[in-house]
Amino acid sequence: NEAWFRWKHIDNPSGQSLGWVARDAGGVIGVRLFMRWQLRLNGETVRAVRPVDTATVPRARQRGVFRTLTNVAVAAVMAIVAAAHVMPNSSATV
Repeated sequence: NEAWFRWKHIDNPSGQSLGWVARDAGGVIGVRLFMRWQLRLNGETVRAVRPVDTATVPRARQRGVFRTLTNVAVAAVMAIVAAAHVMPNSSATV
């Protein structure tokens, strides 16, 4: 619901989530959100992200939407954070 989304992606104490949207002629076909995290390493704060929420509409599945969103997002976030925490599943091919 909207309150949960706001708590997780907008009001996060570590900062607003970063997000990417894919569109085609028919409208939005996918979204990829990365939550910001602040980790501690040897007494220092390390800025990090974790990909947490993704969706691809059924008509766009098997077209590389997830892969493209992920590649664009990772390239963008690695320029502004020190680490990304990723937990691929058995279907991951990125």
